[in-house]
Amino acid sequence: MWDKDWVLILENTIVDTSRNSYLANNILTYKHPLEDFVTKELEDRLISDSYKNQMIEMYKVFEEETLMPDLIGKAILVNESQMPNIYAPFAKFGQLLEMKVPPVYLFEGLYTDVNAEGLDKPWIQITARTLENCTAAELEYLIARQMVHIKLGHMKYEILCEQFTKSIGIATQYGSSLVSFFPGASTLTQGASELYSLNFRLLTSRWSRVSEYSADRCALVLIGWDIETALGAIKKQIFNSKLLADNLKLSGYLRQTEAILSLKSPVAKYSVMDEMYPYGPFRMKELISFASLYSGLSIH
Repeated sequence: MWDKDWVLILENTIVDTSRNSYLANNILTYKHPLEDFVTKELEDRLISDSYKNQMIEMYKVFEEETLMPDLIGKAILVNESQMPNIYAPFAKFGQLLEMKVPPVYLFEGLYTDVNAEGLDKPWIQITARTLENCTAAELEYLIARQMVHIKLGHMKYEILCEQFTKSIGIATQYGSSLVSFFPGASTLTQGASELYSLNFRLLTSRWSRVSEYSADRCALVLIGWDIETALGAIKKQIFNSKLLADNLKLSGYLRQTEAILSLKSPVAKYSVMDEMYPYGPFRMKELISFASLYSGLSIH
């Protein structure tokens, strides 16, 4: 199964370059309709450009540099000569999106996951578990999602959210003056800063969920609207189990959205809004609706 799948991918790596500019320029039209709104909302809460630049610089100087030794020393750098079958989809999507292929690392991991990291020079990580659980086509979809995250500029906001949340937490914990964190305030009580922190977290969580919806949508376009493959990859990513994914009855699983929406207590509602990644039933339902609306695809 794997050999056949990889041969198909390698045979289809040659891309019609005359369509590249059209797809690269128009892939943005398939992002989630709320993305621009939630991004603007986030920008408005991130204070000043100078402060944002400080947080980005802190990430690049300290956190990013801390990650690199372990990444290079404990993972396999994938390229045209090192595991070319895994590299092929990256080359294809790089052409389609008119973007440089980021460094790709394969490492031992417990979860089914493909993830983009970094900022100015981003990279993509793939766990060995992903290769074990996913078909080649499903892996293509997961790769496409991360290429889209980079193309749409999501890495910047993901890092800003992480750094700003940390800075608020430190200021709140030590009771320091929060003049530089909150516009229009000279000092804030600990209770007020905690309230601001909770509110900001809800904003970051909503932005994160919408960015994941955008990645799902655009990746589906990149793999040729193969909704069954996309859903198969999402199931394996969520459950981290080929057995569970292959035996899931989708219709029943999607109905779990009703149970989530029926939760009425403030604590339960906050927990739902605080989730950084869309719950599986919501994520798949949204992608199916998108596919149906734009291409007429249906799931049986």
